[in-house]
Amino acid sequence: MLLFSTGNFNVRVPVKGNDEIAHISRQFNNMILQTNNLIEEQYKLKLVQKNAILKALEAEINPHFLYNALQAISTKALKSNNQDIVDMVDALASTLRYCFSGGDQVKLNEELKHIENYLILQKARFGSRLHIQYRIDPQLEQLFIPRLSVQTLVENSIKHALEKVSYEVCIVIEADMSLDGVTIKVTDNGPGISSEKLQYIKCLFQKNWEDREFGSIGLQNLHARLKLLYGQDAEVVIHTQSFYTEVCLKLPKGGMEHVKGTNY
Repeated sequence: MLLFSTGNFNVRVPVKGNDEIAHISRQFNNMILQTNNLIEEQYKLKLVQKNAILKALEAEINPHFLYNALQAISTKALKSNNQDIVDMVDALASTLRYCFSGGDQVKLNEELKHIENYLILQKARFGSRLHIQYRIDPQLEQLFIPRLSVQTLVENSIKHALEKVSYEVCIVIEADMSLDGVTIKVTDNGPGISSEKLQYIKCLFQKNWEDREFGSIGLQNLHARLKLLYGQDAEVVIHTQSFYTEVCLKLPKGGMEHVKGTNY
C-alpha cells in the first residue's frame, strides 16, 4: 500500500489462503487494476483532446495562409491589368471563406451568393456552355438552410451533366413554398441518371445516418444531414429521364424548430 501511495501502480499484493487478509488483498489488487484502467482511459482522452485542439489550430491557420496567398496573387494580377484572374481569385477567396467560417446554418440568399462565386470559377472552365437561371420566391431569401446544401445540388449538375456532354447546359435553381413546407430544386438538361445509378443512390439514402459512406456521394451525406436537422419528413428527391435531371430538397413546414427553434 505504501508503494501504491507513492505512484507505483504495478505493485500487487501476494494472495495466500482464504482468510480476511487474503480477501482484502484481492480487493486491493482489483482496485489497482481499475485505477490503471482509469488512468489509461484518461490518458487516451487527453490525447484525443490534444489532437482535436491541434486540428482546430491547423484549420484556423490554413485558411488564413490561403487568404493571404490569394490576396498576393490578386494584387499581382491587378498590377498586370488581368481583371479575369483578379475576379477568379477573389471568387475563390470568397468561396473558401464561406466554406471555412460560420455555423452550419445560413440564409438562402447567402448560399445563393456563394453559388455565384462558385460559378465564376466553373464558367472559367466551361465558358459559354454553362448557363444558370434563378427562380426564387422572395419570401424565402431569409430562410435558414444547411450550409452548402444548394451548392451540393449545383455541383452534382456540373459533375454529372456539364462534364459529361459537349453541348450547352442550363442549370435552374428554384425555391418555393407550399402548405407542406419548402422545396428547393436544381434541374439541368444533361444526359440524366441511369436507372442503375439512381437505384444505387436510393439504396444509399435508406442507410442509417451513422452508417453513411463518407466521401461516396455528396447527395447521400446531404440526405443524412437533412434527416438529422429536420426529422424524417425531410429528404432529397431525384427525378430523371433522358436530357433532364431534377434534384429536390424537401424541407417540412416548421423547419428546424424541433432542433433549435428555427421556424418559417
